[in-house]
Amino acid sequence: MKENFLYKLDRFIISLFFTIAIFIPLIIGSFENDKVISEVEKRALSQLPGVPHTFEEVKVFPQVFEKYYADHFGLRDLFINYYNLVKYRLGDSPSEDVTIGKNGWLFLGSVKKGYMKYMDPIGDFRNVNLYSQQELKRFAKYMVTLNAWLNEKGIKYVFVIAPNKHTIYFEQLPDYISKVSNRSASDQLIEYIKAYTDIRVVDLRGKLMKAKKMSQLYYKTDTHWNHFGANIAQYEIMVEIEKLFPNQIQPAMQELITVNSIGKCGDLANFIGINICKEHEVEPIFRKACAPSLQPLGVKSSVMRCEGQNLNTVIFRDSFFTHLVPYFSRKFKQSTYLWEKLNYTSLMRSLASDKPDIIIEEWVERTLPHLPNGPMADYLLKYKYNESNSLIFSIDGAMFEFNESLNLVDDKDGNLRFRATALDPMIFFPSVPLKSNNDYVFHINMTSSVQSTLQVFYSDISRIGYPFSEIDSLKFPVKEGDNDIYIPLAHQNIGKQLRLDPILGLGEITIKSFDIKRVEYHNFKE
Repeated sequence: MKENFLYKLDRFIISLFFTIAIFIPLIIGSFENDKVISEVEKRALSQLPGVPHTFEEVKVFPQVFEKYYADHFGLRDLFINYYNLVKYRLGDSPSEDVTIGKNGWLFLGSVKKGYMKYMDPIGDFRNVNLYSQQELKRFAKYMVTLNAWLNEKGIKYVFVIAPNKHTIYFEQLPDYISKVSNRSASDQLIEYIKAYTDIRVVDLRGKLMKAKKMSQLYYKTDTHWNHFGANIAQYEIMVEIEKLFPNQIQPAMQELITVNSIGKCGDLANFIGINICKEHEVEPIFRKACAPSLQPLGVKSSVMRCEGQNLNTVIFRDSFFTHLVPYFSRKFKQSTYLWEKLNYTSLMRSLASDKPDIIIEEWVERTLPHLPNGPMADYLLKYKYNESNSLIFSIDGAMFEFNESLNLVDDKDGNLRFRATALDPMIFFPSVPLKSNNDYVFHINMTSSVQSTLQVFYSDISRIGYPFSEIDSLKFPVKEGDNDIYIPLAHQNIGKQLRLDPILGLGEITIKSFDIKRVEYHNFKE
């Protein structure tokens, strides 16, 4: 009888605790204010649905409310934190954007097939993301043109690559992540630029690899370098700048670094929702330096002034430059920091307002193997075209052929005016005296009645049969109205036949001019 009583009491207590456990989240959630954003998951949460008024709203109300309750029950963040912590302890990342390495190290990116978020830094380490030879040549010619254009204005240029943490602390990556080749996109680009141009490109990898034997240079739980790493980086960059401005800037020096406190968890720890980081934060101690004054320009831009210095700089940067700002702000009279890729609009504005002596462009390694694109690249191509006096082809007096998708329309101004009545309109050029291993710029000025895409096909002297292929073509957006397009033509086997598809489908096109000029890159030594 006593045993039966104890058994029932035991079942009652278990049931009571089970019932309390079920209702505690409901009770606590009823008193808590609903959150809009989950700090743990970094996403917007579902909001309380309104009272349904129609049959359709009644029909979907249970699902909508269930989704709301799943986002707002009591102690939810606590449960998620512990769940993430358990997964982390087991070596299983709660986020596909973070790879858990050895000894508490976290790395941005994933080995998941098809992963391309954050520019695929794991793929960069494995050397699967590489430049083609044509892309390397295009990048180098862009930089040579930019450098020459800036030098005409009395402005120097330096290009900096901030290494991924994966490159410097590769030994802390999981053993299952391995390289598929020996050369990276960084190797390709740096070697190519140094071999064929006079651009000052700062390669920080070697110095950081040596210095890591003495100090930890990157945060374990963050994407970026700490001040030990930034101190090495700023010194190497300033050494290159000194060569450009002898006796005009304070000599490069490595500052003293102090360990001052326990730091916060880094961005990668926040991605996976853990907050048990115990990394020491470090800070520089500046000697014989001014105290720069800050002039914020916006969320992503700022100006620092340091009286007593001689030079001005404009720096196109990303997040890796955050720890470099205190160093550079003490070396220049004015330092303008623009958190963006170098672009035409911002550069022109800065040239007018900031009067820079030097432009510093910094890319984090994971942005390779991408290429400079957009209005700045277009402007420099136009600059090369206007610089050239070597016109090899012009619309004047040329005889063109076109397919049945195009009807030639009379134009009182003497322009080539077409009406595309079917898909794939094509204009075939007469023989154009293009030579292999030369550089050309094809300039087209046209109006279009529709928004579409323009495509230029060029022949390859090694191809037998039909001369045109998608492989040897270039595409450019066409907007409704006026279009002024500059197209680079450079191929080691380029032939004399060209085809222009001015738009993809129906519409009307008026070609006011197109010309082809041969251009030269005097500081490109290939």
